[in-house]
Amino acid sequence: MAYLIIERGQDAGKTIPLQKMAVIGGIRENVDRRATILLPDTKISRFHATLFLRGQEWYLRDEQSRNGTLINGEVLEAGGEARLCPGDLIRVGMHLISFRDEREKVELEKRLPDIEILQVLETSMLSDTYRAQQKSLDRIVVLRVLPPRALLDKPDVYRQFQEEARHLAKLDHPSIVRLLGFGGGRVPHLLLEHVQGERLSKRLLREERLPTPTAIELLRNTAKALRFAHRQQVLHRAITLRNIILLKDGRVKLIDFGLASVGASSGDAAVQAPLEYVPPELLEAGSGQESVTPHTEASDIYMLGVVFYAMVTGRMPFLAKSPEGLLQKIRNEAPPPVAAWLPEAPAGLDAFIGRLLEKNPLKRIASADELLRELQEFSDLHLLEQRDEGTFHSMLKNSPTLFWKLFPAGAALILAILWWGHKLLHG
Repeated sequence: MAYLIIERGQDAGKTIPLQKMAVIGGIRENVDRRATILLPDTKISRFHATLFLRGQEWYLRDEQSRNGTLINGEVLEAGGEARLCPGDLIRVGMHLISFRDEREKVELEKRLPDIEILQVLETSMLSDTYRAQQKSLDRIVVLRVLPPRALLDKPDVYRQFQEEARHLAKLDHPSIVRLLGFGGGRVPHLLLEHVQGERLSKRLLREERLPTPTAIELLRNTAKALRFAHRQQVLHRAITLRNIILLKDGRVKLIDFGLASVGASSGDAAVQAPLEYVPPELLEAGSGQESVTPHTEASDIYMLGVVFYAMVTGRMPFLAKSPEGLLQKIRNEAPPPVAAWLPEAPAGLDAFIGRLLEKNPLKRIASADELLRELQEFSDLHLLEQRDEGTFHSMLKNSPTLFWKLFPAGAALILAILWWGHKLLHG
């Protein structure tokens, strides 16, 4: 049975079973009655694209859509059609949709006999990720596969995949997901530690925002993991709310290092994060496309700053109705002050976040070490303010009790002073 998974967009994570035919259309004032998959996206035409079964194979046809249809990054000719393979990525408007088929699971398990696929977790242009059972060791793992589409016109991707696996093997840190194994051959893949916890993105959907002390502690733990990775010359490149897992004991796990860039020399590697997280220096002026500027430690710091802003406010620092509008804000505007969403925000919080989200990477907090130092200074100041404020409020709260306790002694003292004054004046 074939099905679609919405990877990016308003309904991200939703699974849509396919029967014999399905029509993708955008939700507008007047919905096209032929559309069976309606998506809330103004960039999608009312009658945008059709998926249909021909014999045993699925095909996708663009229905002369206004903004076009892409398969694995390639534009499908207007009115044209193409055969779909399991794992193909379809882009319509702002939505990224993966095409899936049960045959995919069977084929993978044939090629990896020690693996039983349990669930599709995520799909991107460069990898497919599954929850799986490693039979020989009787354990649950995360399987990340380098699919054939990732190798299209990119002959160096496989070599980089091998190189990065070697570097990831060095990331032995309690707050970084562990690499358990690597395989090449016909199915290049990574076996990663399966982490049981809650994504930070899911927590914020449930709680809207986190208390500032909690957010500070999560930032501190994530920065420590990032510092360790940077010392091994490994850049993350995709620090997002989805890629931070919260464990039950309060610790964090930083995940999705599978296709991280190794050092600043890999500046031509693609940025894996959504546009909302990408720092200005990695965007070409006026295009929204990736820049030739290399990704650096400061770029990772910016992404972590976006995450921290979202934790304390419950909102992303930059939002817009279109990619062009979002790009404009990222490049030219400061984020709304934290106090706009959190009136009780501690003094200095905006200044600290401003250092993380500084447009110019040369003026930004440049490393995880520097971030941790400044975070400690801010935490100490915030704690001192809380202590002083708590003492003041305690005095106010206890003032009636203190007044009646001290009243007899105070009254006696005043009477004594008056008596001695009277005696001195009148001899």
